[in-house]
Amino acid sequence: MRLAWELLINAVEVFLIYDFLVRYFGYRAEGAAKYAGTILIAGTAFSVISVVSYAVPFEMFSTVAVAVINIIFCSCLLKGHIFEKVFISVFIMAAVNMIAVGTALVFSHIQSTEVFYLFARLDPVRMAAMVTTKVILFAVTRLILRLRFRSELSAQEFFILLLLPSFSLAAAAVLMPAALKHPEIQNTVLIAVAIIAAMNVLIYILFLRFSRLSRIRQDYALLNLQYAGEKKRMEEVRRLYEEIRSVRHDLKNHFVCIDLLAKQEKYKEIRDYIRKFSQEVQNPDGAVLFTGNDTLDAILNTKFSFAEQKGIRCAAEVSYAQLPLAQGDISVLMGNLLDNACEAAEHAREKKISVRILRQGNYVSICVENTVAAPVLAENPGLETTKEDRSLHGLGTKNIRKIVEKYGGMMEYREEGKLFICDILIPFDTGYGV
Repeated sequence: MRLAWELLINAVEVFLIYDFLVRYFGYRAEGAAKYAGTILIAGTAFSVISVVSYAVPFEMFSTVAVAVINIIFCSCLLKGHIFEKVFISVFIMAAVNMIAVGTALVFSHIQSTEVFYLFARLDPVRMAAMVTTKVILFAVTRLILRLRFRSELSAQEFFILLLLPSFSLAAAAVLMPAALKHPEIQNTVLIAVAIIAAMNVLIYILFLRFSRLSRIRQDYALLNLQYAGEKKRMEEVRRLYEEIRSVRHDLKNHFVCIDLLAKQEKYKEIRDYIRKFSQEVQNPDGAVLFTGNDTLDAILNTKFSFAEQKGIRCAAEVSYAQLPLAQGDISVLMGNLLDNACEAAEHAREKKISVRILRQGNYVSICVENTVAAPVLAENPGLETTKEDRSLHGLGTKNIRKIVEKYGGMMEYREEGKLFICDILIPFDTGYGV
């Protein structure tokens, strides 16, 4: 009876922990791997808890081992940043431990008995204590899920926040065995556990606070990036306009020269002159893009002109230019896509960029392809910046995703050989452009 009850309670605990982690981060894995991995890892955690805790109550090895197993589970199967996965995995185990220790001490205090006798036999009091522990754990996990906030903290910030739940586990490893061996200090241990639990609540509040401040910093950095991008694009448009003005200014002289050659019936010279003139005013692939969308034209022509100066061959196929986005968002989205493509293609052996914008059912499809020097996604699936100052770099990709999500769109990065491809689908019912 006792063994069956212990196994049942441990199974409930493992279920609550892994249900919480999955709800908090969400699955990254798909299909059978998701379920098989969860069953395997959760089964391992259940075995560790059952074997160790049955042999020695409040043995800290099982808590630490399950925390490590949780980190492995989150890293392999769930979404999210690795530092946040480590913090939440340790924090939830600290909460489990504090709840178990606190509940045991409270029940032994209410019964005016030593905590040792609470674990010596299976009776209604101990069963009530164990059920209460799981009810509190359920309530705590649901509260955390309601309060959770997507975090963009740095590794240093996560490390600092991780210290307190780690110290809580260490403190519980000392306090509970002491209470078992020395019943006279049970009340003191209970007070100490309450203080530690309160400190863990405080650290989670700080975690939420830091996360919100971090998001504000990220939004501010994104706005600065958008401003810098718009300023850069305005400069590129101004330069292109100056080139057009220069050509227009000289156009009269060119016509006078052509007229003079025509009067002299020098038709071969006229053809040569026109051919040379065309090469001077057109970009290298001999075409200026006119899609019917002024913002899109400005972005494509200025970015292609900039790319071709770096020896990158550019091509575009635009069969549907009326994008269902605000003009400013078109500028930010396409500007960042082409900036990233240009930066990557510049280092490739064969330098190419291709843009396709067309209609697919109820969506507008935007596909940007560029060559790369080496595969990217295998080593960096999240497309995190590899530059030293992470606060100033890697925001272009975040800006792209932010705009796609703003309009309820979908996006995917993939690679085919030496091609890096960004596929975006934007639904028509966004209220813009159509």
